[in-house]
Amino acid sequence: PVVQATSEFLFIATNAWSDEGKAQTRLHVIDLRTPGQPLTVATQLPLAGQVRNRFQISYANGIVTTVSESGGAIIETWDLNHALLGTGPGPPRPLDALLVGANESLFATRFDGTRVYVVTFRRIDPLFCVDLANPADLRLLGELEVPGFSTYLDVFADGERLLSLGVEDSRVAV
Repeated sequence: PVVQATSEFLFIATNAWSDEGKAQTRLHVIDLRTPGQPLTVATQLPLAGQVRNRFQISYANGIVTTVSESGGAIIETWDLNHALLGTGPGPPRPLDALLVGANESLFATRFDGTRVYVVTFRRIDPLFCVDLANPADLRLLGELEVPGFSTYLDVFADGERLLSLGVEDSRVAV
C-alpha cells in the first residue's frame, strides 16, 4: 500500500487488478480529526489508474488530487467537503479528470500549491504542468520535452524553480 498523511486525514492507496486485467487503485480515507476514537475508513475513492507512491496524492482545502497511471497519467480531483467535512450530504464526488502523456508510463510527480508537475515517458520525456486552482476544471498549462527521463522532481524558490533529476544515456542528469 501507499500511505500519505495530513493532520486531518490518512490516505491509504491499495492497488489491484480488475477482472479485465486493468490496474486500479482504491484510495481509503481515514479521518484523524477525532483523537481518541478508533480509526475507521470514512470513505473510499475508486481511482482510474494505479498509484505507486505518496507523491501522487495531495490534499488541500477539502480537495483530494491524485495522479495515477493507466494508459498515461490521469489527474483526478475529488471533493471531500460534503461527505467528510460536514458541509452537505452525500458521498465524496469526483470533480474532474485529465489525461496527460497518453500511452506513456508515469515516472515522477510533484505537487506545488495550485500546480502539479507530471513526468511521463515512452520515447521522449515530456514534463507536464497542470493548473489545479479550480479542481473542477483541470487545465494543462504547458509541456516541455526533456532529454532522458526524470525520476524525481522538486519545487523551490517559492515555486519559481523546478529541479528534475533523472537518467540520460545511462548517466545521472539534472
